Amino acid sequence: MFTHDALDRSRREIRLVRLAPVTLADPKAAIALELQHVSLDDGVAYAAMSYVWGDQRNPVEVDINNKPFSIGRNLHAGLERFREQGIDSWLWIDAICIQQSNTDEKSWQVDQMRDVYRLADHVQIWLGPATVDSDAAMDFLARFGARALACGAMDLNAMDYRDPHKQEIYDYIDVYKAGNAPLTDSQLGRFILDLLNEEGMLTPPPQNNLQAGIQDLLQRDYWVRVWIMQEVALAKEATLFCGSKSVSLDAFDATLTAVWYTLAAGVIPRYPEYDGFGTALWSWTMLFRVKALVARRQHRAGEPIPLAQIVVEYLDAPGRPHYAATDPRDIVYSLLGINGEEERLGMRPDYSRSFVDVFAEFTRAVLERGGGGTTPFSLFCVAPKAGASPLPSWVPDWTDVGRHGLGVNPHDALASTQPAAWMEPWEVWKRGDVGSGTVLRHPGCRVDTITEVMTPPEWTHATEWDVLNAKIKDVDAWLRSIVEFAGLPREGRGLRWGVEDADKQGKEGDEEDLDGGEENETGDEEKGDEEEENEKDEENEEEGDEQDEDEQEEEEEEEDEEEEEEEEEEEEDEEEEDEEEEDQRGDEEDRIWRTILRDRRDGIRLENFRSGRLMNKEERNLISTIFRREHIDLDSLTQAQADFVTDRRGPLPQLCADPGSMTLAEQVAFLPREWPQRVGNENRHTTLFKTAGGFIGAGHESVRPGDLVTILHQEKHPIVLRPRGQAADAGFTLQGYAYVDGIMYGEFLCTPPEPGQKFKKLKGTGINSVGEYWITRDQKGYKRTSEDGGEPDPGKRVPGPKCEVFEIY
Repeated sequence: MFTHDALDRSRREIRLVRLAPVTLADPKAAIALELQHVSLDDGVAYAAMSYVWGDQRNPVEVDINNKPFSIGRNLHAGLERFREQGIDSWLWIDAICIQQSNTDEKSWQVDQMRDVYRLADHVQIWLGPATVDSDAAMDFLARFGARALACGAMDLNAMDYRDPHKQEIYDYIDVYKAGNAPLTDSQLGRFILDLLNEEGMLTPPPQNNLQAGIQDLLQRDYWVRVWIMQEVALAKEATLFCGSKSVSLDAFDATLTAVWYTLAAGVIPRYPEYDGFGTALWSWTMLFRVKALVARRQHRAGEPIPLAQIVVEYLDAPGRPHYAATDPRDIVYSLLGINGEEERLGMRPDYSRSFVDVFAEFTRAVLERGGGGTTPFSLFCVAPKAGASPLPSWVPDWTDVGRHGLGVNPHDALASTQPAAWMEPWEVWKRGDVGSGTVLRHPGCRVDTITEVMTPPEWTHATEWDVLNAKIKDVDAWLRSIVEFAGLPREGRGLRWGVEDADKQGKEGDEEDLDGGEENETGDEEKGDEEEENEKDEENEEEGDEQDEDEQEEEEEEEDEEEEEEEEEEEEDEEEEDEEEEDQRGDEEDRIWRTILRDRRDGIRLENFRSGRLMNKEERNLISTIFRREHIDLDSLTQAQADFVTDRRGPLPQLCADPGSMTLAEQVAFLPREWPQRVGNENRHTTLFKTAGGFIGAGHESVRPGDLVTILHQEKHPIVLRPRGQAADAGFTLQGYAYVDGIMYGEFLCTPPEPGQKFKKLKGTGINSVGEYWITRDQKGYKRTSEDGGEPDPGKRVPGPKCEVFEIY
């Protein structure tokens, strides 16, 4: 049996193997390999192999330096293919070139893998054995690959709203369809046109194998293996093998990028004759988002590749895991080499540590960075785990994230909510005391204790990959439960509740204001005449310097009175603004539906009302009627309600492809039927709760009475924590994020004035932090005035809720 000799760590040694050539006499002879030690510093020419280990049961024996050695079947199939191709270069293969049973060697060799793949002349990628479908796809890639590279197809991005290529493509195809010679020789336009006319892309399976073959290639286990991230990203050149066929990795990438672009960038709707293009791929477009290829493009552009960008996944897996590893620790260790030292998060591979320790250290490092690039990460991302887990509650099971995604609503990640707005970290946080090991220390403040929880509804999943596509099983039962839990009246308030009365009151108020204004003007005139007479009498009685002093005192008194009147007017204006805002936010019924909608205009993904515009009473009445499943009389709709139904930034465009083709009556019938179902789906795995102080919110279905609603530093959502015991130092476990109506925009941190105290609102003043939060904000922040009612004292501020540091286990 072959055994590994020790490597010289001081020389940065690695092992390389070389295939013995096949003989005509025995083409099926056992795989034979020659193995040698070399130093990475010697500039030896070699290639590296990238493949999937696969099932290691029933291994196959090969000869290494004339001694038997067992390898996995997928690796054996790849070596047979390389031998048939006559590949005789030195190869680095991890399963053979690292002594896998030696933990110490494995740790430092894994730490060198960045250099191994970066310095390799070529990377040979083995996708696995061929199928009839995959052969059709490989032939297609071989025919289109070189042209795709030449025309710059790899740079196409269907998600770029500033897409500079779309018009070039449209111009070329439009002129071509008109029967004229193209005005310009656009390689890209010609390429996309030929792609649109490719027979296999217009003919779905089973009549043609091409589209099924593309699915086959993209669903291979290879793209799931987390190790390939750095192997593909760092490769100078790479060739992809599938069965007996091969294509360059860049040609593969460029061609499939063009296919994805053609499907997703709006080309097909512009040219209906190509409606059949890629029909079997429409539901598989997420397969085209291959993380390793994205990382390769970033590396080539000299851009950093934050580790959070790779492991943090908000979306469902596309019919296969996002990433996976046989050893959970490799989810972290495999990525450390993809960047330089600055992106390693201070970690090194160490296989003597448990996966719990590795996941905890990695999560803490990513939390401190807030994610990376365009991928935010915070405690919001950590969903409560189902069942017992050895991991701390604040640490995601990254294995499960790779398989299914984070399991949180990605639209909530983009929400404009800021319950901790302006909150600065407490001093202990500034010193970096964030806990260690499996304990996370996080500053924040307590909001309230949960006292009641609504029984969660049931959701259904079509497949194991449809975590975010879970559908509420009985939307009507769910809506009835909401009304009952909230204690709302059985009958709704109707479309015109408060609208006509408000108009009438407004008119009466206007008349009263006019009458009062006339009386005030008369009174002011009378008062002015009296003052003039008094002043004349005083002028006759006073003489010389005494007269001047009296006049000066009167002027000072008048100025003081004017300042006090201005301050009173400002306070009255601010009170009116607060009353108006309170009226816009609505009553108890509005609180419930606002919570279900997460304060979004469409209840799905559009901006929050608080950051956009607040709903008026008529819109709130319509929403209440819709979610109570009550009849909507078209003739009773107000203009504002009709505008809400037809609004392009309302819910309707999220529910149907072409709402403009529907009449208002059809839209009014469609919206109540479909919108509650979609909003119910968006509330997946959440339920309503009440708190002791009267707050209502929505949190993970695991929340229960006794849980604590908190606002934590830098979190965009309130976080629910569960006390681990009665003792003050028992700590907490994380129970997910929540929406809590009335605290989502920093309101809770702002303390209103106490009775009898004079306060003045300031605009944009910020916060100081010395163990407590001292709040002065434009929304609800107040600042103490001096006792005589003069200018505010800049040294005194109203204290907000007390800060503490929560220990989360």
